[in-house]
Amino acid sequence: MLTYYETVGKLVHQTKMAPPAPNLILNTSILSGKLALMSVEKICEEANKLSVAERSELISRLILELGQPEHDVSDEEVSLRIEETRSGSVEDISHDELISRLERLG
Repeated sequence: MLTYYETVGKLVHQTKMAPPAPNLILNTSILSGKLALMSVEKICEEANKLSVAERSELISRLILELGQPEHDVSDEEVSLRIEETRSGSVEDISHDELISRLERLG
């Protein structure tokens, strides 16, 4: 079974089309020689038409396709970070502040 990126690459090469925009999801069928693209919203609409069992299978397959996370954090690490925040030994900042500080670092 090909991954999403392998499928996109293969179909883009075969049809000589530009790659899909990042906010669109590839429907792996080729319709009239063109790639069929669906927005996430449209995919959700279609998924809601499936039975509970079919939606469960879809979710399982999507999760499996994600593979292993890039960064793995142990339960012990999470517990340590929570304790550091509660004790005040580290500064608690918002996501926006984190992004702002990272952008300043370059």
